[in-house]
This record gives sequence, C-alpha cells and structure tokens, in this order.
Amino acid sequence: MLDTFARFIYLTIKIFRERNMRNLARGVCFALCISAAPIYSAPATAQNWPGSLVKIVVPFPPGGPTDVVARLLSQKLAQQIGKTVIVENKPGADGNLGAMYVAQSPPDGNTLLFVVPAIITNKFFQKNAADVSGELQPVIVLNRVPNVLLVKPGLNVSSVEELAKLAQSKDADVSCASSGSLPTMGCELFKARTKANIIMVRYKGNGPALAALSGGEVSMIFDVANTAAEAVKTGRAKALATTNNEPMTGTFANLPMMKDKYEGFDLVSWQGLMVPRATPASVVDAANAALNEVLKDTEIRKAFDNASLIPVGGPAAQFAKLMADDDKKYSAVVKDAGIQPE
Repeated sequence: MLDTFARFIYLTIKIFRERNMRNLARGVCFALCISAAPIYSAPATAQNWPGSLVKIVVPFPPGGPTDVVARLLSQKLAQQIGKTVIVENKPGADGNLGAMYVAQSPPDGNTLLFVVPAIITNKFFQKNAADVSGELQPVIVLNRVPNVLLVKPGLNVSSVEELAKLAQSKDADVSCASSGSLPTMGCELFKARTKANIIMVRYKGNGPALAALSGGEVSMIFDVANTAAEAVKTGRAKALATTNNEPMTGTFANLPMMKDKYEGFDLVSWQGLMVPRATPASVVDAANAALNEVLKDTEIRKAFDNASLIPVGGPAAQFAKLMADDDKKYSAVVKDAGIQPE
C-alpha cells in the first residue's frame, strides 16, 4: 500500500513540475489510474472462489422443470460452499438472452448458466444464437434424461415398425410435433432413418405440443421421459419406444430402444452448468468439485429419481466431450434435413 501511495506522489510531483497548474488535475487523474491498476486487475483464482454471492442464471421462465432443479441445486450448493447462492431467471429467445448475459458477465465463476441441449442446437435454427465455443465453457453435466416416442391415443399402431410403415404409405397423414430443439431433432431423425413422409408441425413449447397430441391434432412427438410418463399414465398418449442408449426403469422399463431399430438413434437430453469462456481453469475446477459433492446429496438424488433424471457429474472435460459429440451428431441431422437458421 505504501509503495502504491509513494508511486502516486512521485508521478503527481513529476507531472506538476513538467506541466503548468492548468494541467495539474489531468496529471493527478492519470497518476491515480496508473497506481490503482494493479489493485483491480488481479485475475480470479480458486483461492477467491466462491465470492460472497454466487448466481445461477436460468434462461427460462420460473416454475419450469429446469427452474425447479436449479433452485434445489442452489440450496444444496449454498450449504456446500457456505455462501449465498441465488437463482435468477432471464428467459427469452429460447435461452439465448440468458446465455448472452452470462457470456458477458465477469469471468470469476460467480455467475453460472443453467443449460440444456438447446445451448448447442439453437444455432441450427436461429442466426443470432449464442456462440458456445467462443463465449462459454462447461463446468459440469448434472443429469441426463432420455426422450420417449409418443403417439396420439387413437392412432392404430402399437410399435415403431407399424408407425414407420404407416408413415411410408403414399396416402400417409402422419405429423410430428416440433416443439423445441430436441423434439425437432427427434422428428428429423425419424424421417431420415425411416424414409417416411412426416408433416412437421411447430409448437411453442412441449406443453402445447403434448396437449395437441392428446387432442389428436398431431400423430407423434418426442418428449422427455418425466413429462411423457405422466401423459402415458393418464391415457393422454401411447408410448412406443425410448431414445435412451440403455434400458430404462419405471414406467418405460419394457419399452424397446430406438437405437436397436435404427442405428445412431439416441436422443438424450441433459442439464448442466457453464461459465464465461475466460474463467480460469482453477476456478472451473473448484466449482466442479463443489458441484460433484452436491450431486451426492440424498435429497438431490431423490428429486432426480422422481423426475426421471439420471445423475451424472464428473469433470468439466466430460461435459465438454458430451457437448462436442452432440454438436457433431445434430449437425449431421440438420445438414441432411436441409434446415437453415432463421
């Protein structure tokens, strides 16, 4: 502190001697800026993470499935690190507004973005989607959840093969609800693998899409297992197959897997956390370690199980590989389907 103050005095006197009184104010300001620079330019390190406040940004409206998980996670993370952890919702543009907000936040690990596969796939559908590779980096994948192929209750099919045969017929009137990134990918994958005639019908969200399926407006939809289970139990939909890469338990324990029928047909959603790209590796590692401990919590495990979410965890590199693999897979689907961002 004394060295900094002495530096300030020296520069001020020097400027005073070399300039006239008229420029003294300018010299003092210049000296202050130089002397203060080392104090504020120190990069974030694992030693100063977490800060007094950690924020998890959910780029979707409050009350949704991602928001519910984020709020439980914030409570358990606060207990783990002994700091205040809050959830802030910044919905809009299919998650892009929240993503850009976090990308432009200080790279100190105290602002985390809650992400789903849309963080990868948005760029295939939107010209102004966040550039994940250039602006954000992964911290941890929290869980994964497979999708389930559902058909409307009155559709006279009982297997994937029967649905494909129906869609391949010349007078087919089979429609698929396109509601978000992964459901759209599911529809496109089905079209590509079965060479079927599928009419794509767009909906703003899985809720309206599932309601349309239940009402008979569309023939089929790919929906995440937790909401699909409720629709099947209440008779609002019929399940034909899961997009998981291993057999499921619970409601869909006896369902066949799409990958056994069509090569490469795996469609698994996930939830994770990311931070600004410039965040130091030591900070990412510290946050990752804390979150891995949180995932061991009994209440977290129970909540995940009730929502058909499979806990994952692991190092940040594991999440990075998952995102890279999904990006490559979905990029090929988009190219084959001729989809252009709007």
